Amino acid sequence: DVSVSLLSTDISEAYRVADSLVKVARKDEHKVKAYMLLAKLYENEGDLNKSLKNAMLADTISTAMTNATWQAITSGYLSTTFHRLGLLKLATHYLKKAETANDQQLNSKEKTLTKINILHERAIHSMEVKDFNKAQMDVFSAAQLIIAEDDDDKRAILIKATNDQLRGIIDFHLGNLVQADSLLNASLSKIGAIESNLQPYIYRALADVCLETGNTGKALSYLKQIEPNLKKSNVEDLRILTYLSWANYFEKTNNYAKALEFKVKAQD
Repeated sequence: DVSVSLLSTDISEAYRVADSLVKVARKDEHKVKAYMLLAKLYENEGDLNKSLKNAMLADTISTAMTNATWQAITSGYLSTTFHRLGLLKLATHYLKKAETANDQQLNSKEKTLTKINILHERAIHSMEVKDFNKAQMDVFSAAQLIIAEDDDDKRAILIKATNDQLRGIIDFHLGNLVQADSLLNASLSKIGAIESNLQPYIYRALADVCLETGNTGKALSYLKQIEPNLKKSNVEDLRILTYLSWANYFEKTNNYAKALEFKVKAQD
């Protein structure tokens, strides 16, 4: 609840609860969970230094206790974070470590969810180098592993929503705008009433689709829906992407001074 909902509604309370969980943790698995929770909270605030420190602590403990489930999760998280920092060799190292650990998992549902996460990370790597066809193959592979279940927890729902989001972004870059719009809205529908920091990324992608189809009014509506998230948190990549979308919006509406202003903001 803290990692999915509370961090989106009351970040101070989320830190208080996470810090308390670190202090009361006695079992190694509980320590791993608490450190990973703090890592996610710091990531949400844009403090990747503290996020990495907590994730590394969790990874060290999960490796020492030879817990394949948590090794896969912590290594996958480190791969994503190092990738965001541009440290691609480290990102690849931890992604391979996550895959090896995941192959050793006994819990079939957890193994499948982690495999989907790993495929998503592969797709993001491919998107970074503009290989959208390779990225599409990875998200299609992930989609084949997805099974809709009535007892899905919030994490499972968000993983499935992320798959639709990534497929939508890839289709956008491949020029399949109708399919992109459909998938991004399907992602929002899966999230429903769950408070999540995935939603502003979807709004940003939907704004880009609208701008590409010339619907600047709807694009403006989506961009405005992101503003509360930017005020609440300091997620750097979301801020950059949003500024670039604002720049695109102002270019489409012939306000070139504002377009330049937001391009400079993104570059800064």
